Amino acid sequence: MIKPEEQIEQIAKAVSAQPISSSNDKKKLIMQKRARELASVTDEKADSKDTIEIVEFTLSKEIYGIEAKYVKEIYIFNHIRKIPGTPDFMPGVINYHGKIISIIDLKKLLGLDPSSGETLAKEKGLILFWNETELAIMIDSVVGIKASEINDISRGFSHNKNSQENFISAITNEHTIILDAPRIVSDQRITINIS
Repeated sequence: MIKPEEQIEQIAKAVSAQPISSSNDKKKLIMQKRARELASVTDEKADSKDTIEIVEFTLSKEIYGIEAKYVKEIYIFNHIRKIPGTPDFMPGVINYHGKIISIIDLKKLLGLDPSSGETLAKEKGLILFWNETELAIMIDSVVGIKASEINDISRGFSHNKNSQENFISAITNEHTIILDAPRIVSDQRITINIS
């Protein structure tokens, strides 16, 4: 099987091997240029490191993200059931397709100003899934899904157990703060044991 870059190179050679006539010179040069450009795009993709998909959303007018592999669904909370005695960052639980799952107010969990950001009639959120556990997180709005190259992501934050930095896994070159979904989902303060 011929690789795409080899195929493009063969096309470029075939075009350059054609007899030159004054009317074909311009067409030939254009075709060669296009073939080289296509080959360079393919080479860039082959040389680039892996990418990760990030679901981007807003919180307090800042853009945050979570790796898409941990996001099960974008969800609108119709009815939140409050649970007495839960931490202030946990407004309650929801019935999600027959399962009771916890909801986390990310602004409160991360120590952000809860009054900043969008005010919505219906609360939006993401349903996260990790290690057979589902969790809902409240967000202001969804920005979209973006593929980011691993080279464009800065990692290596020190994790302070009592700090919101504990949940930050990386920051992209565009300043999107990527949250660590497994850390959020597995945080012991969030788990509700029904025995």
